[in-house]
Amino acid sequence: MSILLTRIKKLIRQNFLPENRVQTISEIIAVLVWMASTVIFYYVLQDIFPEQEFWKGANFASIIASFFIVDGLLFSFLFRNLFELSEQIESRKIDQRLLMPVGFKSYSGFRKMQFSSLIQIPVSIVLIILTIRSPIPGFLFWTGSLIIGYLIAYHLWYILSLLSFWIKIGEKSTFLFEEFSLISMFPAAPFIASKLYFFFFPFLTFASFSAKGLLEGGWERIYIMQSAVLLVFVFTAKILEYLGIKRYRA
Repeated sequence: MSILLTRIKKLIRQNFLPENRVQTISEIIAVLVWMASTVIFYYVLQDIFPEQEFWKGANFASIIASFFIVDGLLFSFLFRNLFELSEQIESRKIDQRLLMPVGFKSYSGFRKMQFSSLIQIPVSIVLIILTIRSPIPGFLFWTGSLIIGYLIAYHLWYILSLLSFWIKIGEKSTFLFEEFSLISMFPAAPFIASKLYFFFFPFLTFASFSAKGLLEGGWERIYIMQSAVLLVFVFTAKILEYLGIKRYRA
């Protein structure tokens, strides 16, 4: 843990070096504009579907804050790394990664950091504090659930990148992941009633169920569902990583 924190501090300092400062500030502004446009999108949905309670008040705050936090973690720690992993696999430029003393997955996921996306986290926390009255244990369960959701999303993105060992997917792996992750910016309720619920289910574990739990409880069931999905994705990632690297070295 101390090594990871040291790495994060180093990456943050790099983002604010004189030669990187202007770019970092411009990226932070871009993230804030994107957050504002997303909030406007939710308000438009409230006008279109005024009878749906899950777009209003605390429901609105819980889902948008949960999504922003997971999205902020994903694009801070993974975007600049997994975005290029597929292309490097296809162009056979991962030999250095395979020689590193740390695991292939860890090195592939946490080498670079996009500091600007982290701004989503404090903004979301303030939004939750101002709009939702929940006991401290509820907030702690919510935080833990979001961390698990982040890990689930991380492994799915990694799995999509690993497919490049077999098919020419390139940057499409990031595009596919972004499309799937957008499902988690919506409340779970409409999907639960859908006939395609089992298709949407893994993506709802990113943040949607966390938002639902913050308001309604039921954390035991949410943690069981998230843990099951995480175990499946971790196991799948390990198998694909082993088979992919074996194929690469052959």
